[in-house]
Amino acid sequence: MIRRIIFISFMIGICCAGFFIYRSVTAPRVSVVMATYNRAHLLPRAIESVLRQTFSDFEFIIIDDGSTDETADVVRYFQNRDRRIVFLQNKKNKGLVASLNRGLAAARGRYIARIDDDDEMLRERLARQVAYFEEHPEATVLATGYYTYKYKTRADGVKVRWRHHLGCPAPTEQVFVNMMRATGGVAHPTVMIDGAYLAARDIMYDPDFKSAEDYKLWYDILSTGGEIHCLQDPLIEYTRAGDNPSSFYREQNSNTRRIQVLFLSLLADNAVFLNEQHECEIFRELVKQNSVKRVVDQERLLNKIKENCPPDEVDSVLVEHPEWRDYVIFTDGGKRLYRFKKPKQTARVDLLPGGRLVVAWDEWAPETFLCDSAMTKCILEGQNDAGTTKTN
Repeated sequence: MIRRIIFISFMIGICCAGFFIYRSVTAPRVSVVMATYNRAHLLPRAIESVLRQTFSDFEFIIIDDGSTDETADVVRYFQNRDRRIVFLQNKKNKGLVASLNRGLAAARGRYIARIDDDDEMLRERLARQVAYFEEHPEATVLATGYYTYKYKTRADGVKVRWRHHLGCPAPTEQVFVNMMRATGGVAHPTVMIDGAYLAARDIMYDPDFKSAEDYKLWYDILSTGGEIHCLQDPLIEYTRAGDNPSSFYREQNSNTRRIQVLFLSLLADNAVFLNEQHECEIFRELVKQNSVKRVVDQERLLNKIKENCPPDEVDSVLVEHPEWRDYVIFTDGGKRLYRFKKPKQTARVDLLPGGRLVVAWDEWAPETFLCDSAMTKCILEGQNDAGTTKTN
């Protein structure tokens, strides 16, 4: 009896060892990771964009986060057509962070490629990113440019839609400087990550920073010596399929500010106080402290002042808009203005009682902003602090 138990245990051990050896030998080069929740109507577009990649050595891990619609049926339909799909299901909704971490834990590929369920990969994306990693083994994360679609109402009342190409910052020194204030222009669904780097340092998405988990991931990578690189070419179609609830944006803003403090702490002694100041004051103080500490490229910090802060001698006001944040410069005795970062965007203006600034854009429909008593900052009327834009 004892011999039989020993024999059975031995055979089980051999089978398990063989299974893990088989998994390692047959491991794909890339693991594509996508979490989804009640998006059955959007999934075919995203899934097909992955399956038609010119680079074929990948597994496609799809995590269904407890969907109650036809998500499972859609994924199984594609899984029956292509066995590269690995389908994982959460019995109940656990949230994006838990789902992505489950995908990371299951991934067998050296490189982790992210995509959201409402986005679409262009055909060359995986091939371009793998080729870059092979030529630049020092890279930890490779982001790319992307296409997004914007909608605006023209002055004549016609609503127009146009395709917009957005790039990403380079080199890593620029990414590091940019991330002192935000995610640095790195779009989460575009990235490919060196999974070996994450595994060696036990880095995963941090559940304490929900709704800003990508920003925290970039901090964990950069603060441990990793490098974030960028391809400017657009390699995904980026879509905002629907608005998140206001609670999402409140949580996102709160956690984003916490991460900004972490980044500032790498350079500044007074990070918590400094994070409450405006960008211009922040970067001016960072220039002072970095002149001694030399944590980041000093010239790039100086350039951030030039990019974000108009000269003191011009008449300007900081404007908060759901789609942008910029200074407006007044001209023609205060009757007209233009955007500091986009000087071709001009408008006629009227200042009404109660600090209401009416901006009649030359190209777009008029908008009304509410300004503080000192006319130092104006916010789009009806805009809350949460904002309405999709994040990565």
